[in-house]
Amino acid sequence: MATAEKFGEHDSKMTNIQYSLAQKPDLSLLMQLSEEFYELDGHQFEPDKAQKALLDLIENERYGRIWMILLDSTAIGYVALTFGYSLEYQGRDAILDELYLRSPFRSQGIGTQTFAFVESTCRQLGISTLHLEVMDDNEAARSLYGRLGYQARASQFMHKRL
Repeated sequence: MATAEKFGEHDSKMTNIQYSLAQKPDLSLLMQLSEEFYELDGHQFEPDKAQKALLDLIENERYGRIWMILLDSTAIGYVALTFGYSLEYQGRDAILDELYLRSPFRSQGIGTQTFAFVESTCRQLGISTLHLEVMDDNEAARSLYGRLGYQARASQFMHKRL
């Protein structure tokens, strides 16, 4: 288990936040947390596909990393980082693909601390740019990301499922 470094001034609870790389035994809890996140964000949750994607990420570090966010050894959320490569950004990049904290743990600095942990990890891995996606109506997340230095682009992120 990797203990998070302390980043800035936070509530006293933050000293007990840790990040643990997800392992196969965490899959059931990750599925539960993922379903909560998808419901909150308005995404369709498909259990079989979600389980395969989570397991692929756990088992293949070349795809990225997924960490359990722990408070006093109790999972309160997770953060998933996926890897890519970009000519535009001159090298390795990553997407902070999912960050979920259960409701009682939001707005306490844990998200900010988690970003600091993820950004520090990206630097150690030689990742030059970190991307994220936010729903248009998620004002709280947009505000946090802006305070942390993330900028909206004039282009739109588009996708097509294959």
